[in-house]
Amino acid sequence: MPPRARSASRPTSPTAPARPAVAVIDLHERALDPTAAITDAKAAGARVLAFGRHTEPATLRAARDAGADLVVPRSQLAEELPELLRSLLAAQENDRR
Repeated sequence: MPPRARSASRPTSPTAPARPAVAVIDLHERALDPTAAITDAKAAGARVLAFGRHTEPATLRAARDAGADLVVPRSQLAEELPELLRSLLAAQENDRR
């Protein structure tokens, strides 16, 4: 079964379509073009947290170049996910003000 995009969304009004707050992108998901996923998420107004293997710095760099807000190795994601998400959501909230 292919992966599905999931997001925590907050509609801006009761009739407005939901927009993703944060997109978490696995840079090594085979069913996904990471650059396109990052670009699409940013276009939808989401903050992007991308993660991948620390042994592939070029992949991590490409995610930064594509516009990801945070790019971390998989080990850091596992250790710090709640803090990383709080940071992204706080930054997004500041952007809305």
